[in-house]
Formats: sequence, structure tokens, C-alpha cells
Amino acid sequence: MNSNNLTVVMSVYHGDSPELFQKAVDSVLNQTLKPAELIIVADGPVGEKIDEVLKSLSTNGSIRIIRMAKNSGLGASRKIAISEALTEVVAVMDSDDISVKDRFEQQIYELSDGKTDVVGGWIEEFNLYPEDQGLIRKTPLDYDDIYRLGKWRNPINHVTLMFKKSSYDQIGGYAELLANEDWEMVSRMLVNGLIIRNIPKVLVHVRGGDDMIKRRRTSRQFWGEMKAFRLMYKSNYLGLYCLIMNILIRTMIRIFPQAFTAYLYKNVLRKEHN
Repeated sequence: MNSNNLTVVMSVYHGDSPELFQKAVDSVLNQTLKPAELIIVADGPVGEKIDEVLKSLSTNGSIRIIRMAKNSGLGASRKIAISEALTEVVAVMDSDDISVKDRFEQQIYELSDGKTDVVGGWIEEFNLYPEDQGLIRKTPLDYDDIYRLGKWRNPINHVTLMFKKSSYDQIGGYAELLANEDWEMVSRMLVNGLIIRNIPKVLVHVRGGDDMIKRRRTSRQFWGEMKAFRLMYKSNYLGLYCLIMNILIRTMIRIFPQAFTAYLYKNVLRKEHN
């Protein structure tokens, strides 16, 4: 496989920072293995500043911009972008994160074995600039461990996701959920026997900090998780015990103070990287 077979999809909405959005795009365009195309979906009206960035990007022949009349969420906007992709391989990118320079090169190599359907990797969460906290979210590497972890947490760092479009289409793509659409889709990939692997390297620098903790505690996030769990249960990925325990855990996390959630993320769910 090569760069001519790769499409990168990204969604941007009015709440995003235009400066961070530009940096995210730059990290895609400056890859050692450049994609054939970058499809950006403007998820509803985006405001003057982001619109200026989009207009400047529209002069790049490898970038396609799709504008949606109203904000529909990440799942819906990514689904539209992927349906427009002209290549067999698709990579997901967030509008405020930074991919390492050889991210696509590493992932394309892993997909080239002819057996793998989906490739992810590790992320480094930072506050102000990459590596300022040294927090790494490590995900399991082989299929069995990925399958087991997926019953409790997303076993793939979604911003590192790269997959074959034919495999994505096989399971129906993203469900139009307002949150946790990524985890729910990965669960269907696992249920349907797609081969998923993770690369044991940081592929994307992700903006974390207090804002990320606050987003994880919102009612939108909570109800998104509940709907995702319901779909996972209907697909027989989650049994009744896992369903109940997941609901209890997410409810308790929101009962405790935000400081407890922050401690949990930094000291239990993320690993210090020295």
C-alpha cells in the first residue's frame, strides 16, 4: 500500500479553535507519507475564523471540504466524509490534535500484511504543548486482549484509527450517536471478527487537561455512553453483567468530585512515560 491509497477524514465545528485546527491540518500535510486526499467536514456553521482557515485550505488540490447545513456530531460528519473517500484506506484525525510525522507511514506498513483490517496506536495527552505531562494511553496489541478490554473501555485510541474502507462498510460504519460513536463502532468490528491491531508507539499527541475531564463528565457524554452500551448489549458484545457494571461505574464517576475523576485519569487510566 502507498499514499495514493489513503484518505484522511476530519470534522471541524464552531467550538473548535482555528489555530489548533490549522496545526492539526499541518500535521497531516507534513507527514512522511502524504495522503492522496484530506476530506474536511464543516459540521454546521463554523464561524468567521474557522471559515477563514477553510477558505485558505480550499486552494490545496489534495483537500476537499464538505459543508453541512447543521451540526450533526462527529459520528454523522465522519460517516459522510468516509462515504466520499476515493481510496481503500481511511485514517481518522481530530481537529485539534497533532499526528507524529511518520504516523501514516507506520500504519500503512502494518495494514500491508494482507490480514489486518484496522490499525491503531498509542496517544500522548498534553495540556499546553506535547509531552508536557508525559501521560500515555497505552492500548493492548493483540486481538484477544483488545477484545477483552473493549468490554470495559475503548481498546483503540480513536484519533489513531486507520482501517480498510471495505471492512468499515462491512459493519455499517459509525452509528449516529452524540458520544462514544467510536467505541460502539469498534465493538461491532470485534463482534464481526475484523482483525484489529495496535502499534506500541505514540502516533498522536492529544490535547487533554482539565477541559477534557470536564467533557467526560457532561450529561451529553453520559447519555452517549448509555446508548452505546445498549447497542453493544444488543449486538451480544456485552453480557448483562458487563452492561450493569459499566453503567454503575460511569454513574459513580460522575457522583464523585471532578478532582477524583482527574486523579483516576492521571494515575490509573494513563501511564506515566519517563
